[in-house]
Amino acid sequence: KSHYIDQNKTSLRIELLNSNIDGIESFSLIKPRIRNYIHEWFFHELSLEGDIPTISYIFLKLKINNQNRGLYVLEESMRKNIFNRHSKKISPIFTINFDQKESRFFKSTVKVYEQEFWTNNKKRKSLYDRSLRNFKFFINEKKEFNKIFNLKKLSWFFAVADLTQTYHGLDPKQLKFYNNPNNNLLEIIPYDGHRFTKNFSKHIKSSLYNLTVFDRANLCRKNFKNCKNKLDSRDYFLYKFFYNSDDIL
Repeated sequence: KSHYIDQNKTSLRIELLNSNIDGIESFSLIKPRIRNYIHEWFFHELSLEGDIPTISYIFLKLKINNQNRGLYVLEESMRKNIFNRHSKKISPIFTINFDQKESRFFKSTVKVYEQEFWTNNKKRKSLYDRSLRNFKFFINEKKEFNKIFNLKKLSWFFAVADLTQTYHGLDPKQLKFYNNPNNNLLEIIPYDGHRFTKNFSKHIKSSLYNLTVFDRANLCRKNFKNCKNKLDSRDYFLYKFFYNSDDIL
């Protein structure tokens, strides 16, 4: 609702046809408070420091038909152009399909961005199939994390979440993945970190935001059955990063 409840400051989705802005063909124009202003920029910039491909997140002053709409943010959509800007090989981007009733993170179905592009060409389809197979190994729990993820990149991403308290970006509904063609390992593209705690005031004492990624994984470990079976379980995803199938750190 927050995207459109104020009719004078609604969020917008823009798709450019046969053109681009600095390589960006698809993006949203959103109210800065939707992502908690500058904190989201920190989330992306610090992720980029760890050589993690990030979307563009650009503050701008918006006019529509010469009517001033004030401060907005251009937030790039999930497209293959992201990789071109970071001088990386393009690869399909995956997320979990939560449109189904009772859908869960693990054992769920997959949404693929620009699926038609990846499946209408034999060479691209080969990369698509290999990437999708690896991603399904992950969501169907067929392989341990250390055999399917780039752990260095994932560790950096978790460290950024702890440093910036952008834990919303760890929600399975937000997570975007791609399979790096160079090493056949999964990596995350940061999206919608949304730091909920507004500032660093000493007066904010919420215990929820004093929990690190590792703390959350251990909470799952202490209440494992409920954590694993919970709909959209973020903490179970974190648990599987720190502990193998034998519950060994």
